[in-house]
Amino acid sequence: MTSWSAPPRLGVGLLSNRALRLNIVAPVAAYWVLSKRGMSTVDALALSAVFPAAGGVLAMLRNRRVEPLAVLSLGAIAIGLAVGLLFHDGRILLVKESFTSGALGLVCLGSLLTRKPAIFVLRRRLFVPDDSEAQAEYDGSWQSRAVQAEARRTTAIWGIALLAEAAVRVGLSYLLPVGTMVTISPLLAPVLLGPLAVWNLRPRQDRLGEAATPDTPVPSRSNQE
Repeated sequence: MTSWSAPPRLGVGLLSNRALRLNIVAPVAAYWVLSKRGMSTVDALALSAVFPAAGGVLAMLRNRRVEPLAVLSLGAIAIGLAVGLLFHDGRILLVKESFTSGALGLVCLGSLLTRKPAIFVLRRRLFVPDDSEAQAEYDGSWQSRAVQAEARRTTAIWGIALLAEAAVRVGLSYLLPVGTMVTISPLLAPVLLGPLAVWNLRPRQDRLGEAATPDTPVPSRSNQE
């Protein structure tokens, strides 16, 4: 049986050295350098946002395709910059990532009202090889009630977790000094969502348990004999 559980391409990109430098190291360093040189908090935050924006554009150019997550991230950065500069409020620039995670959380929860939840659709895009046989096999797995229940449960958990991460970032932005928040903000998503991602990337058979029977096609992380 075809295996479609290789690590997602986006995950590899997010963990690359270039991505880490552009999304974490460069923005934090830029803020502190510009602040020390006397630039205002809002202006320093606005200029430091250039690096993650450039990272999103470079990722799409490198992959030669439009990535929905990258587009959403760029949109959140643009909205945060526009609103933050308009009201001259650094707190808005600090929580621009929450626009992305909050929107994704709402999409996940909203997809529970549709025929197929977001996680099932996302797995198809990230895990299934680009050939008709593998895609048909994956689509057929939806006939399993165990697969449906697991996908809906996982989608609900991700939706709640993403909204919680957004809320935590907003709350901390009003409790912590700007400099402290700039430093820890890029780490919030890995710390809060990392354990969930590790759980979510475990073999699906481990989570489905005995519900997966030979006549209920369920995608697996390893080839089945």
